Amino acid sequence: KYLHEVKGFNVLAFESDFFALNEGWENLDKNSNDIDSFIRGNIFPLWTACDGCQELFFNYIPVTFSTENPLQLSGFDSQLFLNHSYYLLREKLDSVMRHYKLPIVQDEKYNSEILPLIDSTTGWPNHYADSNLYYKCDFYFRQIRTEMLTTLKMDDFWVLIMDNLVAANQQFKDID
Repeated sequence: KYLHEVKGFNVLAFESDFFALNEGWENLDKNSNDIDSFIRGNIFPLWTACDGCQELFFNYIPVTFSTENPLQLSGFDSQLFLNHSYYLLREKLDSVMRHYKLPIVQDEKYNSEILPLIDSTTGWPNHYADSNLYYKCDFYFRQIRTEMLTTLKMDDFWVLIMDNLVAANQQFKDID
């Protein structure tokens, strides 16, 4: 509260789902009920179940949206599997790849194999029941990222999403 009210900080970043707390938060209707539900589903319970954070999450942050200086949330964890990612990552990423007409969307395996790989990431760490899954994800995620870079800049949100997917996949490489 001090940093927000006195020092003018307006972003609170958590080590939590990058996609959810950036794309999801940006597109959220900022009313109290939606904010509460979104926070509970998209910030790790380490924070949301903590008694010391209850006032901040479920009272202070929603109230700031009735002021001139709302407190925004952001995430920086490469694990993209909380609620917003679980339900919308594939759909949003597919839409972006089609919008930019990436060559991968023309691949005959796009709908049957490549898109399901994106879904598989929302199930970390169960992701690796198939030991070849790491290699498939690594290959296609890097290909998508490379194709995105023909149109987008390295710091574009969607390139960063692919960086997150590559990084999260890498951390589970030796699990099997």
